[in-house]
Amino acid sequence: MAINFPASPSTNDTHTENAITWIFNGTSWDAQGDQVTAASIGLGNVDNTADADKPVSTATHTALNLKADDADLISHTSNTSNPHSVTAAQVGLGFHSVKNYGATGDDFTDDTTAIQDALDAASAAGGGTVYFPAGTYRVDKIDAGHSDTGKWSLSVSSNVTLLGEGRDSVTIKPLDSALYDMPVIHTEDSSTKVVIQSLTVDGNKSRADVVANPDGEDEGINLKLSTKVSIFNVRVINCQQDGIDFDGGEGLSVVGCMFEDNGGNGIHAAGSGTENLTVTNCHFYRNALYRITGSGKVGLSAAGMDVREGRFVTVQGCHFLDNARQFAVYGGEFVKVSNCVFYAEIAGRGGVELVGGTESPADGTGFHRGDISFTNCLFWSKYIADHGDVTFESFFHRARFIGCEFHGSHGLKVNSGREISVADCYFNNSQRGIEILEPTQANWATSTAYVSLETEVTSVIEPDIVVESGNAYICIKDHTSGTFATDLAAGNWLLIEREITINNSTFSDAASSNAVRVDCEYNGLVSGCRFEGTTFGNAAINLLSGADGDWTITDNVCHTAIKCVSIIWGSAGTHTITNNNFPLGTFTLASSTVSVFGNRVATINLNNVNPSGGIYRNNEVLTSVTSTAALEDQTWSGNYGAGAEAENGTVALVAGTATVSSNIVPSGATISLTRQVTGGTVGHLTVGTITAGTSFVIDSSSATDTSTIFWKIEA
Repeated sequence: MAINFPASPSTNDTHTENAITWIFNGTSWDAQGDQVTAASIGLGNVDNTADADKPVSTATHTALNLKADDADLISHTSNTSNPHSVTAAQVGLGFHSVKNYGATGDDFTDDTTAIQDALDAASAAGGGTVYFPAGTYRVDKIDAGHSDTGKWSLSVSSNVTLLGEGRDSVTIKPLDSALYDMPVIHTEDSSTKVVIQSLTVDGNKSRADVVANPDGEDEGINLKLSTKVSIFNVRVINCQQDGIDFDGGEGLSVVGCMFEDNGGNGIHAAGSGTENLTVTNCHFYRNALYRITGSGKVGLSAAGMDVREGRFVTVQGCHFLDNARQFAVYGGEFVKVSNCVFYAEIAGRGGVELVGGTESPADGTGFHRGDISFTNCLFWSKYIADHGDVTFESFFHRARFIGCEFHGSHGLKVNSGREISVADCYFNNSQRGIEILEPTQANWATSTAYVSLETEVTSVIEPDIVVESGNAYICIKDHTSGTFATDLAAGNWLLIEREITINNSTFSDAASSNAVRVDCEYNGLVSGCRFEGTTFGNAAINLLSGADGDWTITDNVCHTAIKCVSIIWGSAGTHTITNNNFPLGTFTLASSTVSVFGNRVATINLNNVNPSGGIYRNNEVLTSVTSTAALEDQTWSGNYGAGAEAENGTVALVAGTATVSSNIVPSGATISLTRQVTGGTVGHLTVGTITAGTSFVIDSSSATDTSTIFWKIEA
C-alpha cells in the first residue's frame, strides 16, 4: 500500500499514517517504532564475543568435527560396493518414462528401441518402474542387440514394473508391418517380481503377415516360468493367439483385466504346469474363435481361460461371454472357481469343459488328474446340443458344484467323469439337468498291445482306458491282451470307480426330458431334492438299461403329476428308493433289485417288463398299484393308502370256506388267520389253494362255519 507523504518536507518533519510514524532524515522517510533487540526475539543470551554463550560453542563444534573424522564413518561413506543391495527403486530413483528414452506414442513411430532401452535401464538398476504416458506405442520384433533377437517385441526382466497412465489411454500395439510369431510383451525365463498395470495390449492380428501365417506365437503377454508376477487393470485384445500365456511359473495374479477378441485363449495357463495362479474380477469376451474348426468343432485348447495340468488355481468374480468355450481344465488340480458367470449365447459356443489330464497324479493312483470346485456360479450355454453347461471328458477325477445355477440345454453332461458332487444347486435346463452317458473310450479287445501309466510317465504317452461290460478300466501294466478275465486277474487293469451325489438341489419345469438321466455304470445318490417339473418327458429321474451302478433316491419332494422315478429293465444295479414325498407322482419300476421303503406316492407302476425280487415296505400309495408284471414276485409289507394292494383284511366264511382275491399273494405264501367274529359251528382254519397273483382259499374243518376271519399275508 502506498504512503501519502507530504510534498517538500523539511529535515525532522514527521508523518503518521496507518498507525506508523515516519520522520524525514533530509533525504528519505524512516519508519519510527519499537526497536528490535536480541532479547525481544529470544536471543538475549547470544554474545558473539563470548564462546560459552554462542548457540554452538567452539567446543561443541570441535567435538562434532571429531565425529565426522571417525575412520569407520569415512570408510562406509566411501564404500561403492553397495553391501546392503539397495536398489534405485527402493530409494525412489527407479522411475523411467519411456518418453525420456525417445518413445513418441504417436500411433505411427516405431517405439520398440526406446521402450526396450527404458526396460533395460530399469533392469540394470536392479529394478524400477517403466512409465507410459498417454499414447499408442507401436512396436516391432526386438532389435538385433538383445538376447532374444527375432522372437519377442518387448522383453521384461525381474523387479520391473510396466505402468501405464491408464488402461483406456495407453496402448502397446505391433506395427502393421511387424512380422508374425511375435508376443508383444515377454518376460525372460525365470523372471520374478514383474508388474504390468493400467495399459492395453493390442495384438493387431489383422496385420498382413499374421493373416498369412496365423499359427505363430502371436500373443499379447508371454510369461516364461516366471514367479510373483502381477497384472492389474490390463486389457489384452486382438491377438491372433493367446491373450496371456502363462508358460509355467507360480505366484501369479491377474486382477481387473479384460480379454477380448483374441484368437486363442484369453488366459492360457500351461507349460510345465502353472501353480498358485489367482484370477480375479476379469472379463473374457469372444476369445478362441480362431480355434473353432471349419466343421464347427471347438478345438482342444480353446476357451476364455484354460488350465492345463496347473495346480492351486483360483478364479473368482469373473465373467465369460461367447468365447469358443468359456472355461476349460485339462487335468488341473485344486482349482477353485467362485462367483463367476459362464454364458454362451451364440450357436456353437461351448460352456465349461473338464478333461482328465495326461500326467500321473502325485498320489500314484494311476488315474488321470482333475480336481475342481465351483461355488455360486451361473452356467448358461444356450445353443449347443452335444455339450452341456459343464461337460466331462476323459474321466476327469473330481468336481464339486455348490450353490450354482444351470440354464442351458443340458446342465451337467458327463461323457466320462469319476467323482461328482452337486449341492444346493438350481437346474433350469431345456433338455436334461444331469446326464451321465456311457464312456466314449473303445471297448477292450484281445491281442492288443496296451500302454500303462508307467510308460506314460516316462514317455508322455497317455495310458489306455477301455470299457468292458459297461465298466471303465485304466491300464496299469504294459501288456498284450489275452482274455480280459486273465489280464484283470494279473493286475494289468484297474477299475475306475465312478459316483455322483446330488443333494438339496432344485430341478425346474423347463426340462422336456429328464432332470437326471443315467445310462452307464455309475453309482449315485439323489437326496433332499425338489422336482418342480410338469414336463419331464420320460421321468424326473431316469435310470436306463445301462445304469448298472447302485442308486439311492431318498427324501426328495415333487408336488406335480409326473413320472418321478423310472428304472428300465436291464438296469442291473441295486437301487433304493426311500422316504420320498411324491403325492401326485408315479414310480415306474422294472428292476429286480429295487427296494422301495417309506415313500408317499400316487402310483407304483410295474408294467414295463416282468421284474421280480423287488421289496415294497411301508409306502403310502394314494391312487393305485398298476402292473402287467407279476406283483406276486415282489415282497409287499406294511404298505397302506387307498391305492395300496391289500396285504390283510377280513372275509366271512360261507359253508366253511372263502376265496380272497389278491394280486400280490405269492405261491407258497405264509398267511396268518385269526377268527374275529364267531359264526355257526367253528372249526379248524387252514389256508387252502393259493393261485399266485390271483387268490387264496381259507377253509374251516366245519362245513357250517360262518365266522368272520382276519387274514394277513406275512410273506
